[in-house]
Amino acid sequence: VEVFYSKLSNSDSTTFKALNASSPTSLPLLRDIRSQFGALAHWVPWYAKINVFNQILYFDWGFEFGAGRLEAVKRTRVGANDPFTETSDNQTAIFAGTSQQFFLSQNWSVRLDMLGAFYNATYKNDNSGDKTWFSNFQFGAGLGYRL
Repeated sequence: VEVFYSKLSNSDSTTFKALNASSPTSLPLLRDIRSQFGALAHWVPWYAKINVFNQILYFDWGFEFGAGRLEAVKRTRVGANDPFTETSDNQTAIFAGTSQQFFLSQNWSVRLDMLGAFYNATYKNDNSGDKTWFSNFQFGAGLGYRL
């Protein structure tokens, strides 16, 4: 079982900047995810070892599944030249992912993760209530020490 919290930062991409430059009358809806938290259950069905340069490397491959919350801000604008207005747009999310943990020694390990968040939210500027499913993926790497 794992409980997690992630803080994210976003900035306008070059694609978004090019869209604004080429089509200033477009009125995009942007949802910036600022943070996410939740709880995951882990299932590690594979434990393996390989010989790397005459050293045995042990590793686990597992899967995560859980639920949590995305704290987001919806950025909209009324006119093409108007500034964006931000409104809170927090969402309940389902999380699913996979991870590999490589044991470098009895105490040290390296972990690689991919975690996806799936949530149902509005996709129009007019808040008409029409919803669709969105996904957000994050990749991580960590170094661990076991006591």
